Formats: sequence, C-alpha cells, structure tokens
Amino acid sequence: MTAQSFFSAKTGEALVAQVTQLSTILRLVEQMAGCDGAEPAISGEQALIHAYERAPGVARRRFELLASRAARFATAGVEALLGRKQVPKVAATQLVRELRLSLAAMGCAVGI
Repeated sequence: MTAQSFFSAKTGEALVAQVTQLSTILRLVEQMAGCDGAEPAISGEQALIHAYERAPGVARRRFELLASRAARFATAGVEALLGRKQVPKVAATQLVRELRLSLAAMGCAVGI
C-alpha cells in the first residue's frame, strides 16, 4: 500500500455526503438523548465543507481521518442504541458529546 492510496482523498460529493450524514446522525441521537435544540457543534455543514476546500493538503488529510473515525464511531453507537427496546439516555448523551467533539475537531483541522 502506498501513501497515496492510504490517503486517497474523497470526492467533493462524497465528503459533503459524509458531513451531512454525520450532522443528521447527531440530530437523531440528540433527539434520542432528549437534548433537542442544543447548540450545533459547528457553524454549519456548508461552512465546514467550504473550509475543507480551502485548506492545505495536510489539513485535508487530518479532516478526512477525523471524518472517517467519526463515521465509524457514529455507526457503531447508533447501531448499539437502536438495538435496544429502551434507549439509555446516558449512552445517547455520551454519543452526542462524542459526535459534537468529532465535528468540532474536524472544524479545527481546517481552521474553523
């Protein structure tokens, strides 16, 4: 495996879809945790995408790594929550916290 293939960049469309999905998952888990209307982790999906597009290559790679990690964590967390009859609010709240931190870290990686 070369460094090039390991760090293959997402297309603009795929990146937008991933950020949108993470934001959607965050809103869903916020509802599950009972913390609707909470302050967003980032100023907006489009601001994050725009910052990514302007960021230098190293910052983009860091963003991509964080986005990939957040997607895996979000998937595992939501699957665990949806597999229960009663959603444990503590677990949902922790997942909200982690997703917000992930989105914030993604923003920091590209200068937001």
